[in-house]
Amino acid sequence: MPPSLTLVGQDPLGQFRHLAKLRGTEQPIPLIATRFSVRILGTLALVTAERCFRNAEKTSIEATMTFPVPVHAALVGLSAQIGRRQLVAQAQRKAQARERYEAAIDGGRTAVLHEEALRGIHMISVGHVPPGQTVAVQGLWVMPLAARSDGFVLSIPTTVGDIYGRSPLADSDDLTHAPMLHEAELEVVCDSGHAALVQGRLVEGRARVRLDAPIEILVTGAAVQPLQGVAADGRAVELIVAPAPGGDRHLDIVLLQDTSFSMEQPASGRHAVCDQVASKHAVALYALAEAATQLRRADRVDVWSFNSTARYLGSGVGPVAVGQALARMERPGGGTELQPAVDAVLQQHGEADVLLVTDGKSHALDVHAVARQGARFTVVLVGEDSLAANVGHLAALTGGQIFVSSGLDLPEVLQRAIASMRAPRLRQARVPQGLAVSTAEALAGGMRIAARWSLPRRASPVPDEEVSRAVAAYAAWLALPCLEEEDAVELAEAEGVVCHLTAMVLVDEAGEAQEGLPAQRKVPLMTPRTVQSQRHLRALAFPDMPMVSASLPPFALDLDGPKFCIRAAPEDGGLLREDHSPKMRRAFAPRERTPPAAPGLLTLALRRFRRPNLQDLCGQVDWASNPDALLRGEWHGILSADVLAKLHAMAKRAEVRQLAARLGSTAEIVALALLARAEAKSDRGAARLARAILGPADPADVETAASVIGL
Repeated sequence: MPPSLTLVGQDPLGQFRHLAKLRGTEQPIPLIATRFSVRILGTLALVTAERCFRNAEKTSIEATMTFPVPVHAALVGLSAQIGRRQLVAQAQRKAQARERYEAAIDGGRTAVLHEEALRGIHMISVGHVPPGQTVAVQGLWVMPLAARSDGFVLSIPTTVGDIYGRSPLADSDDLTHAPMLHEAELEVVCDSGHAALVQGRLVEGRARVRLDAPIEILVTGAAVQPLQGVAADGRAVELIVAPAPGGDRHLDIVLLQDTSFSMEQPASGRHAVCDQVASKHAVALYALAEAATQLRRADRVDVWSFNSTARYLGSGVGPVAVGQALARMERPGGGTELQPAVDAVLQQHGEADVLLVTDGKSHALDVHAVARQGARFTVVLVGEDSLAANVGHLAALTGGQIFVSSGLDLPEVLQRAIASMRAPRLRQARVPQGLAVSTAEALAGGMRIAARWSLPRRASPVPDEEVSRAVAAYAAWLALPCLEEEDAVELAEAEGVVCHLTAMVLVDEAGEAQEGLPAQRKVPLMTPRTVQSQRHLRALAFPDMPMVSASLPPFALDLDGPKFCIRAAPEDGGLLREDHSPKMRRAFAPRERTPPAAPGLLTLALRRFRRPNLQDLCGQVDWASNPDALLRGEWHGILSADVLAKLHAMAKRAEVRQLAARLGSTAEIVALALLARAEAKSDRGAARLARAILGPADPADVETAASVIGL
């Protein structure tokens, strides 16, 4: 199979046309092929994702990849093809799985680890991959379909744009994207009904798709029916995914609308005319205006917006009053301070019913702390580059639902979300310690996912082993939030499920062991196509130039303000959006930098006599790219002059020299290992190097040397 990952060959990326290398380096990208095999069972999908990693370098590498997944998708199986050997992973407690993987790396063995970094974000690690070798990793996922007026839809996210705020993940584990072309082979088999690509065309169930936007599969005529499985304890399991029952309550809700800078990015590239596209904000305003016209006279909505700050825009009862509150919505700008916005809403409205409309691109949210406050969150995710992780987890924890819109289908998606808020919230009872779960359910995308366990039927044959195991594993995954932690871990391990408590790991004990440490190669996702809209970037840089969206029908509601207006454009049915505010000009004006003041004599004297401190060097060493060179002391071109000078100074300490003598190493390499030890908790490459050098030493001697040099 030819490599499927190359850099984009069209301007402005034409300079990278013939390259397939990690950005800014000469290192080949190890991911060479991706394949999705989708089997649709009525309203449930089994998705096998296969990724092939090849080492085209001269030394061993570790390939890692972090990617988004639907928050209601579960990984229920993992295997790998290593040479001629097909190995199957097993689920273990997360810490134990990581320890087993790291032990394999230290021992030179090839291993695969699949973890849930956060709910909705997963990570694959594959190392050692020997030079010239390929490792193909297959993961089996279970995903429910979402409801749509014309059928059901399966959405597989493939990439994410930039995310606001400080990530809770280490740099080596975090989401990243780059301007490259990444494609995948797609195969779809539908057991009932008919499947079609929303963007593209299936030919005999196959297609080749770009991974710069979600893969969306529309299923029509599907039969909604129970699926059967057998649990690890022998009990029969029944799983059904069906449209969620509606409600008839009057609404009393809070609308929290994201107006951060990322909402000004294009919502979707699929209906763009040339490079004129509609922003997520414009699409959201249109959808909200349409939804407002469908409200009942007794429905009450409190309207808030947020970016760097949260603003209360007013409340209304009935369509007209709510529309007037929406008319106060400001143009996007600023950061995505989601946590303060949620806090402000809950402080004023208590245990509210909150409708959050956002692209989800913020790390600033303590999901569990918010969930404990008693509010229900229904989330509408907007845009092809959106991220369901935090906000989707919040909806699941609070008994709400998450609805995903890639862009211009937002009016229907939003109305479906509002309709779901007329029904009571989902509440699941906790299962007492030591008892087996009997029922579990969840809501997502307008669907109710329910599982039920019962005594096994006598002599009941299992017609399809793959379906049976997948159904049982997914039912177990649904039940995990109802269980005490120890029971949840045992169930996840027994059924083979990856969650926040478990991971999947396999080790190739039969393969040839590699020497040294593998160089780490992070595989970036493809930059979302909406981020690459050059017309959009020009409009942000030159706000006096109006940008017309020709991809929306005429707007139903005039929204006028002193610095922002959206009005109907009869000549093309689009939206004219203008921003003449000085703030936008200042945002892109060149900034003057004040030169630092010259140090005084006292400062220079203190610097001269101050004891060098390795703590100052944390974060200045690249532990990942060439760890073997670091181990050998070949530091030229890897360590800066400042780092080298401080390491040499530390190597002169008697305690460091004594430790080096006991280890049979140089004092400089031991000093570097002590620095690596200080960064071990935040950098896996540093932890491996520290183990490789300091592992045989007496822990007391290591602690003494580290203390002397300030670590």
